[in-house]
Amino acid sequence: MQQAIEEGFILDVLTNYTPYKVAWQLQHPGQDYDGPGEVDESTAVKALVRYVRLHPTNISQKAKIVVDHFRTFVAPLLDGKAKAMVVTGSRKEAVRWKKYLDRYLDDDHIAGIKSLVAFSGTVDDPEDVGDGLTEKTQNPDLWTSDLAEAFRPSVYNVMIVAEKFQTGFDQPRLVAMYVDKKLGGVQAVQTLSRLNRTHPGKDKTFVLDFVNEPEAILDAFLPYYGQATLTATTDPNLAYDLKSKLEAAGIYDWTEVERAYDAALTGGPNANSALTAATAPAVDRFTKRWQQAFVDDDGAAADELKLFKSDAGGFVKFYDFVSQARNLEDTDLPRLHFFLRRILPQLSTATFEEPVDVSQVSLTGYSITKGDALKLTLEQGPGLDPITAIGSGAIHEKHRSALEEIIEKLNERFGDKYGKGVVAGTMSNIVFNLAHDETLASQAMANTPQQFSESPALPKAFMDAVLSVNDNTPQIIVDIFNDEALFAELSRALPAMLYEHLHARS
Repeated sequence: MQQAIEEGFILDVLTNYTPYKVAWQLQHPGQDYDGPGEVDESTAVKALVRYVRLHPTNISQKAKIVVDHFRTFVAPLLDGKAKAMVVTGSRKEAVRWKKYLDRYLDDDHIAGIKSLVAFSGTVDDPEDVGDGLTEKTQNPDLWTSDLAEAFRPSVYNVMIVAEKFQTGFDQPRLVAMYVDKKLGGVQAVQTLSRLNRTHPGKDKTFVLDFVNEPEAILDAFLPYYGQATLTATTDPNLAYDLKSKLEAAGIYDWTEVERAYDAALTGGPNANSALTAATAPAVDRFTKRWQQAFVDDDGAAADELKLFKSDAGGFVKFYDFVSQARNLEDTDLPRLHFFLRRILPQLSTATFEEPVDVSQVSLTGYSITKGDALKLTLEQGPGLDPITAIGSGAIHEKHRSALEEIIEKLNERFGDKYGKGVVAGTMSNIVFNLAHDETLASQAMANTPQQFSESPALPKAFMDAVLSVNDNTPQIIVDIFNDEALFAELSRALPAMLYEHLHARS
């Protein structure tokens, strides 16, 4: 990347990066809650965050920022033909972005900006935009079904995407990207690199990020900037180990794998029906076993099925990686790779997850704050680590807590009692200080989560970390110490977050 930038083949897309901070507050009438007294915490958090991300206030405020920035900084470039992309987190978010961005353009009578929305399949959004939504219904004025082709002329200059066009999309007049999606690793590099194409008169790019931290984006780019080297080699035999593990699950029979692969190779008018006949039994077994586990409240059986799905996805990704460097066509691996890739989208557990009712939740506070524009400086980064293990995941026991308690936690993190972003910043600083305690780091690597939580070094380290931020945010620290329940909650939650952070970092 460094050589390509220096020689003018591509642009450095991190020279003008602006992060935004979003704060929000929720309210829920706990005494009127019609759902169960306790709900699954991770499911509830996801439901609440999804509620905020899809909320009209959240999207309309961000859409206003996008339009105003585009008009001021992007539209005048490239003789008025510069373009931008909005990267959203889901297809439903994409169609709502289209609705509220266009509404702002209409309400303020803003000319010169016309948007496209790109997503696959059909989206149902009965609460807001409507049902049966497709690219055709949401882009009614298009003369072609190829959105990449429709985006080439200067008629359309803002493309809203959900998964589509984040990789492999070549539009040299793309100057700005507005990111409303969590990005990490190579996905962050691939997504932002849509901006790096050169074009006559194009000497700058803009990234406005509503979700990611600048440090995380920089860390994602660093391994690819200079000379990219592997720190060690990847063992292709890991694929065979995982193949054996997958077969032991009893979801598919090898004759079904071979029939599916042969049907794809043979082709012809009956290929699709033959493929379906070969893959349907495995999907049916998985679905029935999941339904039974749900009916029986058999957590162990459900965990096994979730691990199978995770392992299958890991196998597909690993094969994609290793097959680029080694010929595996004379093995059974490409057959299994094809079969798993075919059935994975159909192995759904979402239908039977415990639902969380958020219909009575209301958004009572919202703010979005612009950070300083940054130049994320690239330099020679660390080597690329090989794949050392696949299929080694485990299903962690989920924490359960009252929905009102979860909302309170989120409000403590994202609320604005002490000023915009101050609570979240204080918690981050405490965890940051804990994460740089060498004693805790070594203990986290050598112990289980339970053993780590019982470490005698934790209480003192936690106290020191809290006191270390006292000068910056004294009122918050006073409140923490004066509230015994709050202090106990943080002293339990932060070490758990720390343990996960240390393992992820390693």
